[in-house]
Amino acid sequence: STFPMMAEVRLILTPLSSRKLRCDLELIDEGGQRQPPTQGVLSSFEAARHACSAATPGGALVVDGVVARRRHMGGHSFVDLVSGGAAEGPSLQVVVNAADLDGSSLRGLSLSLLLRRHSRLRVAGTPGRTRSGEPSLFARSLRLLRLPADPACVLKAARLVATCADLPAEAAAEALGCVEEELYEIVHELEAADGGAELLGPSEAPAAAQRLARALSARLRRQGAREAGPGLRGRRRERPPRFSAAELALLRRLSAAHSEWHPIFSDQLAPLAEVGAALSGPLALERGLPDGLPAAELEMRMRYYREKKVPQLRWMLHQARALLEGRQTAAVPSSDAEPLVIDLGCGKGDFALLLAAAMPQLRVLGIDANADAVTYASE
Repeated sequence: STFPMMAEVRLILTPLSSRKLRCDLELIDEGGQRQPPTQGVLSSFEAARHACSAATPGGALVVDGVVARRRHMGGHSFVDLVSGGAAEGPSLQVVVNAADLDGSSLRGLSLSLLLRRHSRLRVAGTPGRTRSGEPSLFARSLRLLRLPADPACVLKAARLVATCADLPAEAAAEALGCVEEELYEIVHELEAADGGAELLGPSEAPAAAQRLARALSARLRRQGAREAGPGLRGRRRERPPRFSAAELALLRRLSAAHSEWHPIFSDQLAPLAEVGAALSGPLALERGLPDGLPAAELEMRMRYYREKKVPQLRWMLHQARALLEGRQTAAVPSSDAEPLVIDLGCGKGDFALLLAAAMPQLRVLGIDANADAVTYASE
């Protein structure tokens, strides 16, 4: 009776350890199609509330809902789902424990985005009651269906895509209702900021990232309004950015000065062993982390260094070496002076210090308008 449209239900037992066993159900419908083990039959919101109140032992539920409220207590998140976007009306309490979620669910830092107010979720779990007797659905699987199209949410999704692997860009773009390229534009601006995207909260995001997030949010809201009904007439054109005469003159001078430089298109990286040896000891990237960070925050920042920062530095070192070798081959040396490389906008000096360590025959000068960043690099 739990799966009325299923012709066959198989029990799958997977050993996890000498004392732990995982049990999954594999559902075979009448057409002979196999369904994923965590997928049950989608219940209506009212049917799910009734099942949780009855707390039928051994039952399984799948329900869609919108997050209205969230509370955190003792390692558990208690989420109130409603059937629509309004905070009022009947709600269903969902108990989320990250350790109980299956492998297909978003985990780690992505849970904070997944359980954000106004997010739409699909929850699979078992009905029951909490210790206080509250009817609840104990989540075993969470799937993100839709994210609210507000700028803060867009920025947070982009930050998670940039700093960790918990939230794939494809899933974030699908939940927002945009294409991946739009999200990657914001990710690029976050990664280009001093300190990297892992240090930025919504209020600390660079102006370019905030502007892109607001523009994307406005477009998604207009798109949602059009899909909801004939309330808006067409799409307003985005106004192009305005530049002053001095800014335009500066752009022309920079364009003329760099007309002879041609970037080297390559996906090759400098050897990891070389970069790892250079970024050790006093130049280790993790030395810049604040003391006393929570374990989750520390892991997020270290993952950013491993997956984002180090590959970026390897690519930049390869580019700089190829560019310098090409110029030395073409130019006739006029003196025995050491070549001078100037890193404009060096930030905290990650690349300038790496270049000086990897190529000791160079003189490297780092320049940045941020005095704190220069002080940090000097130390």
